[in-house]
Amino acid sequence: NSNTISWNPVTDATEYLVQCALDAMFQNVLATSGWITETNYLFTGLESGQTYFYRVRARDVANNMSPYSATVYSVQSPGRVLEPGWNLVSFDVNPENADLDEVLLEISGSYNIVRSYEGGAFRTYLPTLPLEMNDLQQMNPRRGYWIYMTQRDTLAVAGSPIPDNTAINLNAGWELVSYLPNLAQAPSMALYSIDESLRLARGYDPQSGYSSYYPGFAMLSDLDTMRPGYGYWLYMDAADQLIYSSTASPTALEAPQRRDRKEPPALT
Repeated sequence: NSNTISWNPVTDATEYLVQCALDAMFQNVLATSGWITETNYLFTGLESGQTYFYRVRARDVANNMSPYSATVYSVQSPGRVLEPGWNLVSFDVNPENADLDEVLLEISGSYNIVRSYEGGAFRTYLPTLPLEMNDLQQMNPRRGYWIYMTQRDTLAVAGSPIPDNTAINLNAGWELVSYLPNLAQAPSMALYSIDESLRLARGYDPQSGYSSYYPGFAMLSDLDTMRPGYGYWLYMDAADQLIYSSTASPTALEAPQRRDRKEPPALT
């Protein structure tokens, strides 16, 4: 398993260093990129089910270094476990065949209805009917989907990865969208590009039900994390374009603190 970490470029920075650790305090650093010029890095050899933490810093030609970015994390998994009942899901790859029965082949026999919402209307797929008799026939990685599971199963969608910053066009009103980043993020960071147009974001978990995020009203919000594999409702006051934020960003460069130099011991 692997994970690509990406971040926003820093003004005047020439190189970046990103770390992967097994704990949020980075006392057990698993891997370090070394100083690189790119704004993304691929970590490989990751284990399914393991939680990994990431952070990045920048430096310039004068060797001034920024503090480390805020820590982000991911749970390495070959797919999302879907519980009996309704699940709100998404995926972040372009499947080779977008036909719904092919995309959901891994959970065939474990679900009995799939619903999408686009253009102000629901569409439905029933696996008991031929594909062509349903008004929902294909799946789009930019959209979210409701799936009703008859038993617990794991959804893993194969295909070519989609960049985190792939644009998702949104109309005014309700939209049901995918979550493309491969790391969990706070809604305030993930949805920053539509902050002026977004009135409400809602997530759904089979165990805890709905949770909501209100931009600018943290006290009223209980949706604190957006996660890979989940779909999300967005209520838009105006049409806009959602571009998910990069998963980690170092802060501005600053000169290292000066330290008092000690004289070497005298030779005898």
